[in-house]
Amino acid sequence: MTEKELQKAVSYVIPIRRKLHENPELSYQEFETTKTIYVELEEMGLEVQVWDDTTGVVGLLRYSDDAPTIGLRADIDALPIQEDTGLPFSSKNSGVMHACGHDGHTAVLLGIAKILSEREEKLKANVKFIFQPAEEVPPGGAVKLIEKGALEKPNVDILWSCHSTTSLPVGKIGIHYGPFMASADMFKLTVKCQGGHGATPYQGSDGIAVAAQIITAIQYMVTRQISQLTPTVVSIGAIHGGNRSNILANEVEMLGTCRTLDAKMRDELPGRIRTLAENIAANYNATIELDYEYGYPVVINNNNALKLIQAGAEEALGAENVVEIPQNMSGDDLAYFLQKVPGAYFFFGTEDPKVARTAHTPTFILDEDSIPVAMKVILSTMEKYVAEQP
Repeated sequence: MTEKELQKAVSYVIPIRRKLHENPELSYQEFETTKTIYVELEEMGLEVQVWDDTTGVVGLLRYSDDAPTIGLRADIDALPIQEDTGLPFSSKNSGVMHACGHDGHTAVLLGIAKILSEREEKLKANVKFIFQPAEEVPPGGAVKLIEKGALEKPNVDILWSCHSTTSLPVGKIGIHYGPFMASADMFKLTVKCQGGHGATPYQGSDGIAVAAQIITAIQYMVTRQISQLTPTVVSIGAIHGGNRSNILANEVEMLGTCRTLDAKMRDELPGRIRTLAENIAANYNATIELDYEYGYPVVINNNNALKLIQAGAEEALGAENVVEIPQNMSGDDLAYFLQKVPGAYFFFGTEDPKVARTAHTPTFILDEDSIPVAMKVILSTMEKYVAEQP
């Protein structure tokens, strides 16, 4: 890739990224986003696929039926957050914001598509550009697009994706071999009991007190009954119960999430939580109900696919800018794609050393200088992959 190619693509894609940032849409509501991507890919001459019953776009840059097929994936949905960045292209949609960099991920793929579609010497591979809806809301858009055949006709042989991170400066990427991002499951745990008068708690039972015991015991379970070599997090994010100061709640609802990088532990956690909660509730004349919902599985990088990312990045950026990073307890439904085809996920830095702008917050800003960095890494990786083909 030449510097001229890169700069032309960046000049093309930054205004589109800003348009997307200004017009964010929530999961499964990315109608205008889908339309924008569709129009851009069609103008590049790609074969473009959309559907009546879901958002999202797949564009195919076809080389030949005998060539390998590379998949590239970007997520396109925004978050229910009120933006507070002061950017001239801040969100126009009240309470909705691209606070996780998905507009940047989309820009990366559009920029790559622009470069490849205009080259005289074509990349000797078919390339599928998969713009996936609803990464932020389980069961996620990856499953939907897989069902729609996004990985088929032609079948994808290898797949790569990237995500911005404020944990690295612009110009660096982060990689991790093997299990990289945690499974992400959710549960609702409800305590039910008799309730009673706040003045005479011994005559009844106290749902909030029981819930407090359960929350404390869950944290004890994670830190004292699960090996520290098995990364696991159980967090209670919401608790609802009671309506007056002198009435003991007869029903308390807790909403939580379970994260782990170990598939066996993932299967064990619902039973562990149920048994623990039932035993505590029984001691206080209460019962529990557990509604457990499996979300995204563990994101597991294929070693060969990640080696190509590492080699491509070292050539494009220099070895000093390719950093091995720890596993991440966040989840991502890219995991479903990686269950179907070998592939890998890397993070590209967008840190501003002067200001803390964490993702999923109203002040998150993606440094646009990070977009060509990710583009260079992916393009270099694709070229290395094609060079290895017989």
